[in-house]
Amino acid sequence: MALLQATQAAVQYKEKYSHRATQPSPAHAVPDVCFYFVRHGERRDHVDPSWADSTPRPYDPPLSDEGIEQAYVTGRFLHDLEREGAHREKAASPLYWVFTSPFLRCVQTAGHIIRGLKSCTTAGASPAGPGTSHIDASSPPRLHLEPGLGEWMSDQYFTAPIDEDLVATRHQELAQGAGTHPISARYGVSWDYQPLITELAAYPESFPDLATRIEQTLSGLVRQVMHRAQQVACSSAPQRVVVVLVTHGACINKLLWATTRQFRIDFPDYCCLTRACLRPAPFQPSTGTIPALERLPYQAFESKPRVLALTDTSNLDLPPLEWHVDAQVYAGHLKL
Repeated sequence: MALLQATQAAVQYKEKYSHRATQPSPAHAVPDVCFYFVRHGERRDHVDPSWADSTPRPYDPPLSDEGIEQAYVTGRFLHDLEREGAHREKAASPLYWVFTSPFLRCVQTAGHIIRGLKSCTTAGASPAGPGTSHIDASSPPRLHLEPGLGEWMSDQYFTAPIDEDLVATRHQELAQGAGTHPISARYGVSWDYQPLITELAAYPESFPDLATRIEQTLSGLVRQVMHRAQQVACSSAPQRVVVVLVTHGACINKLLWATTRQFRIDFPDYCCLTRACLRPAPFQPSTGTIPALERLPYQAFESKPRVLALTDTSNLDLPPLEWHVDAQVYAGHLKL
């Protein structure tokens, strides 16, 4: 469970440092950690159905031209949210860690989000001005391939298993800068990253299996991020960590389920943004524990106004989940 595992990590952190003082030193404060869940941009085969007839991998389309622009705008918009939001008072620039499904549309989306973020590096007029970038040039955003964020292997989407070598092929293409996404040199692939799940899900993947996979992936990423964030906090001034997960529509719904316990029956828009913040509370000597998560403030940024469509999940065979957030829906950030 994400909450239990993150709590255990936080308690271990407390045990390591609690002997030094009854109150933690500011140098050892765990930084704010914020997750953004992002669906990929518009896919080419949705605007050009004939494209699928010209490729041996019709299940792995690239982005359309509009999808590329959507992803780039989303990166800049995400930067603006961090710069102008409630965390603007943070002195240190955020660290951006981007994790993506290995499908091409997601890898391209992640790369162009990073391009949008990096385009803001020199956008500021002055260190304190309203246009100041919040990108740390010494620690640029890094891209991590995570098959645990891969597409739902449902027989509703696929008529047969897809190539088992898709993940390995994507790594090779990135290493060679091949095909339509030569992003490794420009956008910084993290080659030493060890994925939580090394292969795509087995076909066919059931609805409960998808929910379990996404929960396990999110739980593992929470553990990884908390560990890395603690290392950052111990080696430098507290710094906000921004984690971007780029995945597919069905997986976005499961991430929302994992953090809200509410099930969406509508489909998320291209490049929608969903934000959930992890805020570890300070060590409390009176209780001897560090609460790992408080209730997570949540915002969904979508290209159309809508109300979250929810349905009763009491009859669904889904794993128990422990995150809770409130939902608000905003509109308009991708009207190009």
